[in-house]
Amino acid sequence: MLVQDNLFAGSGKEHAAYFSDGSDDYVIRRNMFFRSNASGLQVNVDPQASLEKVAQHPLIAYPPLQPSREWALGLLAVATARFGVNAFPDGRGFNYIIEDNVINGNGRIGGAGINLAGVRESLIQNNLVYGNDSAGIAEWDNANIFDAAAVRPGPQTAAEVTGADVLPIFGCSDNIVRSNTVLSAVKGRAALLVGNGSWETRAYNNVLVNDELPSVELGNTSIWRFEASHNVLDRVSYEGPAAAMKGLATSLADGAGSVTGVTRQSLASSFVRAGDEPWVVLEGNWWRLNPGRPDFHPRAGAALLAGGGDPRYLPPADLEGRRRSSPDIGADAAAP
Repeated sequence: MLVQDNLFAGSGKEHAAYFSDGSDDYVIRRNMFFRSNASGLQVNVDPQASLEKVAQHPLIAYPPLQPSREWALGLLAVATARFGVNAFPDGRGFNYIIEDNVINGNGRIGGAGINLAGVRESLIQNNLVYGNDSAGIAEWDNANIFDAAAVRPGPQTAAEVTGADVLPIFGCSDNIVRSNTVLSAVKGRAALLVGNGSWETRAYNNVLVNDELPSVELGNTSIWRFEASHNVLDRVSYEGPAAAMKGLATSLADGAGSVTGVTRQSLASSFVRAGDEPWVVLEGNWWRLNPGRPDFHPRAGAALLAGGGDPRYLPPADLEGRRRSSPDIGADAAAP
């Protein structure tokens, strides 16, 4: 499924765009998600709704919905044997590519610029997320009933996390989040939130700055195999027991190779033209790009961003489709 070159804007009730219930193999590219009440891009694969319907399928003989991990795993096994691997709404979204999008002005009632629930083995890159009223990029499990026991309270010590088989089934996992620019000033709403039931996120070469803290938030399940390199951010919050479980990470968000203590003000001079002006102007029944929109290309020679990334994890092109010739941090390559 290809969703490309669209403007999704002005939803008065919820999200600018919403993908749900067992969706796999989406490419969501070069879109604008603008000024909607909740999330800009909402990808909520919703395991409860998905599996409840699968259990009712006439070709499946399975007990009605029960709020347990065992019920969900049993149904997944039965449905996979009947329909094939990932060939039915299984409450998990595999193989998404979410790239080159601009997300601006969303989130008055919550959500995130890019709000992911149940998305895994996917790539989130070259997105510009700024001027939203909620989190930037969020990964979580939709607080689903099957994983509740594994999340609340969840593991309290590193010794309790012996592998993926004891972690939640339906959170986000094994995603690469690279070369995004996320700028915000929203108290308690992280630029990158790896939340309920999510784990094994890899975050490289991102600008993740929230002036109201935190820039990155990790919990007790999401610390497992978290890997980070060459991000620019303010502060990382390790929620609850995660602070004592840092050894489960491959590399920490505020570890070697990343720059911390960065605010939007201190970063502004690194961009061609920083600012909060909206990306789009809505006029009557149509729209146009705002000629006064900010320009988040790094200035040539800007020490924090231009050439400061890890070349091993760069996308081949940037937000605008221009070939990256140096390891610049963020969605845009440095201005020529």
